[in-house]
Amino acid sequence: MKDCIHMDGFLVVPANFSKELLRGWSGTKIFCQHCGTPVYYRHGQRVTPHFAHEAKSYCDSSEPETPEHQEGKRVLKTWVEHVYPQNATHQEFYINEIKQKADIITIFPDGHKLCIEYQCSPVSENILRKRIEGYEKANISQVWIFGEKLFKTRRTNRFRLHGWEKIIWERQGVLYRFKSLVTHPAISFMNIATIKGKKYIVFCKDKFDGDIQKLKLLPDGRITMKDGSPAQEHKQENMMHVFSPTKRFQAIRRNAEQLKLRREADFLLNPLRNFAIARIGDHLSHPLFNQKITGDVISFVI
Repeated sequence: MKDCIHMDGFLVVPANFSKELLRGWSGTKIFCQHCGTPVYYRHGQRVTPHFAHEAKSYCDSSEPETPEHQEGKRVLKTWVEHVYPQNATHQEFYINEIKQKADIITIFPDGHKLCIEYQCSPVSENILRKRIEGYEKANISQVWIFGEKLFKTRRTNRFRLHGWEKIIWERQGVLYRFKSLVTHPAISFMNIATIKGKKYIVFCKDKFDGDIQKLKLLPDGRITMKDGSPAQEHKQENMMHVFSPTKRFQAIRRNAEQLKLRREADFLLNPLRNFAIARIGDHLSHPLFNQKITGDVISFVI
């Protein structure tokens, strides 16, 4: 990571402090802005100055930032500046009060703050809860938007939610997916529901893709159309309906019942049945013979 936070609350950037001082702070007085664990100063002849976690520690910020994340934050910041030109909007903004760094934060003239978190990689549930609770403690509204690649290999109609994804979905009531690496960036609204008896298996009831230029971010973190109407109202024009597994299973069951009725009708009308009754009597009413279908052959030994 390029910077970290000192125990006294100020931001630490390698270029602003001497190597000796940074080495003295390593592991004791400087911490990761995301997970809060101690970090160490690293620098060498072939190594660019940076800070690193302890070995075997986990933090999503320690992963290299992907082009999707970099471009996505840039596009989202530009979008927020366009929606709220009177606001002060910042990228990678450190909030000293809760010792967290927000991907994007916009500050309204009345002092209200709205944070936009663009999550392109998995994060532990404990770290996620800590970040959410931090924003709530500071009375900062928040919205969490997923990177498109997190769902690229999953089927839209039925897929598994990870624990940390479920936390965000339950909090927001909808999944926002952002397509940043395209000519016309768009946000997908996914209205999902859990499958009965399955805690983490969900299916998508409705899906709507909205061009980011036609969307508006509300101060409370909700995303709507520019005219203020919910995206769901535009279903007839733009909504892509995804077939529900429940309806699919109902159709299969209905087809099976219809097939059973056709087989019973074929059995009663089959000429072979009438021929057999004439020769040996109506013994075919016995349960053992009640599976007669068209195409069966009855043989007699005389």
